[in-house]
Amino acid sequence: MAPIEFLTAAQELNQGHREIDYRNATSRAYYMVYHLCVNLLKSLAIEIPPAGSHDKIIRAFQAQHDKRLCALGNILAQLRESRVLADYKLDKPFPASEARKVIAIAKKIPERIAAVQTSQK
Repeated sequence: MAPIEFLTAAQELNQGHREIDYRNATSRAYYMVYHLCVNLLKSLAIEIPPAGSHDKIIRAFQAQHDKRLCALGNILAQLRESRVLADYKLDKPFPASEARKVIAIAKKIPERIAAVQTSQK
């Protein structure tokens, strides 16, 4: 399965009209970005922390001297906050606008990653 399929699912879920649709759309969009970022770390031969630690992946990006990689880490951190709200903070409302924002950000990530990979060749 390709990570981009998470974005496709997020866009489909976001067509729904229930809060659970917006929460699931946000989660799927986050995981597309997460998996693309992990793949980028691997392709750049940057040490990847043990599985199960999203914070360590984020910090691995933020520790890089390349500002584009730092920015990707910051974006991943921002999207993770939305994903945590969507998946765990069930007592707080989760509006459609939050899911739309996360999806809009996620849609730009493949292009950002491609730019990094192209410059590394």
